Amino acid sequence: MKKIIATVFITFFSLCNSIIAQNITQSGDKVGINQPYPSSTLDVNGDIQLSNASIPLGLTTEVGGTTPLLNFDVNFRASNKNNAYPGATFRIDSRVDIYPVFQWVFREAGSTSETFNMVLTKDGKLGVGTFTPSNKLDVKSSSNNVDPIIESENDLNTSSYFYTACSTSEIANMTIIENTLRNPILFNPYGGNVGIGKVNPNYKFSVYGKINSDDVHVKVSSTSNRVFDAEYNLLSLQETQEYITENKHLPEMPSAEEMKEDGIELGEMNLKLLKKIEELTLHQIELMQEMRALKNELQQLKENK
Repeated sequence: MKKIIATVFITFFSLCNSIIAQNITQSGDKVGINQPYPSSTLDVNGDIQLSNASIPLGLTTEVGGTTPLLNFDVNFRASNKNNAYPGATFRIDSRVDIYPVFQWVFREAGSTSETFNMVLTKDGKLGVGTFTPSNKLDVKSSSNNVDPIIESENDLNTSSYFYTACSTSEIANMTIIENTLRNPILFNPYGGNVGIGKVNPNYKFSVYGKINSDDVHVKVSSTSNRVFDAEYNLLSLQETQEYITENKHLPEMPSAEEMKEDGIELGEMNLKLLKKIEELTLHQIELMQEMRALKNELQQLKENK
């Protein structure tokens, strides 16, 4: 009886070793699993998986091996993933004429659908939030919210953000750079206006604060006046005095209240100031001529004594 039992055990273990030997092949210093002719130190024909009690992870190819995909999975494989936890994979796809070659894919907990968070195409186009990038860097939000695209933070936890807004409820094609002090720089809101420190710029370039510049060039469409033309109607000093007494500012110039309320047009104001300087010059010339005439009369009176 003991010989019969020993014979059964020997036969059983021999069969197991024979089955294992059929799956594992050694050729010199190369080992193959399900690969009769290994070409690498470890040559595996199939998937490689590591897992704990709940989460599988490993290296997989497309089911059946007919699609040229290589996945580095964490709780992602449809056959054995734990849906209570999220999953992710980094995928290399050699079907580069149809799909991006590198794909970063995510799956929400409790979901079976894939979300392509980032892809890289064969021609070097990086897509974030899009599966089909059309530019070298193509970033898309999953909603119409104004989400920050880039955030920069220093050691003091002071952050700066770069935004885009493209929803119908926001400013079309608006980009913003702003910090935690709410001092934004806006480009292209409201038909091409630019604002620094202003959320709603109503001019092509609007700054809330001081500007320091080495040079400012203002282009004017025409000269301001014809003060030196013979037909120009120059107000007399008496008329100017009467106007100032009544209005508290020079003729053709805005009042203090108007300048405080509306500001000034730099080019227009410079032309008006130039006009007043030219008018003042004409008055000075007129006074000089009157003084010469008085001197001549005084000299004649002295000579006739």
